[in-house]
Amino acid sequence: MNLIAGDTGEAIAYFDNPQVLPLEADLGTASKFTGTVTNGNLSDGNSDLYSLGFRDSEINSTAKGWVLLGVDVNGTDQLPSIEGLIPISSQTGSDSSFALFLIDQAGLYLLSLQPSSLSPQPYQLRLGIAGDVNNDGAVDALDSQAVTAALGLAEGDAGYDLALDVNRNRLINEVDIVG
Repeated sequence: MNLIAGDTGEAIAYFDNPQVLPLEADLGTASKFTGTVTNGNLSDGNSDLYSLGFRDSEINSTAKGWVLLGVDVNGTDQLPSIEGLIPISSQTGSDSSFALFLIDQAGLYLLSLQPSSLSPQPYQLRLGIAGDVNNDGAVDALDSQAVTAALGLAEGDAGYDLALDVNRNRLINEVDIVG
């Protein structure tokens, strides 16, 4: 798969019969897509495709040499997918889905959202770096402190914040402390 990103980009799938697939948008790199909501509409049973990228500097800025990308979709129960990657964690609800991907190489990635029916489905897409719970562009002690202060809280509890629940299992626990 090749990606030609930009305002009106395309993905080129090289199979027996190459196909040119339109992109909904280029989401940019982590500094652009983190904290941004993208609205879309799945219709006619077709997938929506988005490009996104990671720079060497973003990957190398972490102590471990990889970044955890959280993809949150409200409006469909179908898991988002990124070509060539397998989610390391995922959750689905009746009208939402979440997948966590380990990104260890710089480059362009193709994100696909699948419809769960042939009926039009409006959705909201949010991407973020797992562990950066305050969206300041760094996974650091401030994030760890916020998660630590909320340990043990579950969905429905006063003080529960989905942003602190890195794996979206509706319980803030030690797994949500990314270091």
